[in-house]
Amino acid sequence: MERKIRYRKPQPVNLAVLLLTFILPFAIVVYQLIAEVDQRVNFAQAEINGLAYLRPLEQLLHEVPESQLLMQRYWRQATTWQTLTQQHLDIDQTMGALSKVEKELGKQLNTTQGFNTLNQTWLRLPKPDRATKYQQ
Repeated sequence: MERKIRYRKPQPVNLAVLLLTFILPFAIVVYQLIAEVDQRVNFAQAEINGLAYLRPLEQLLHEVPESQLLMQRYWRQATTWQTLTQQHLDIDQTMGALSKVEKELGKQLNTTQGFNTLNQTWLRLPKPDRATKYQQ
């Protein structure tokens, strides 16, 4: 009677196959989960940085038209020179705040070129000061 000889794998090989079968897929899923969480954290941080940049821009959005309106009122003698000067000082302060945020986040948000254009335009505009010939 012939006996069938069964080939038996050594115990460490069986253990290695089991580990690869169960642990490798688990490790892949955990890696993907961590990558997804990291991606969401990076997106949230970019959103926070964008909002920090938008605050002074929103302030400018309100101040610039107000300044234009005050200038028109000044020419119609419906407002004082001090009010107009104060409005321009407010815009200068907001531009300073925007410049500070630009230095911190400009490269990260890719806004440097737009800010430089805005800043150069603002610096070229005539500013009301105490030596202006149109002062009342």
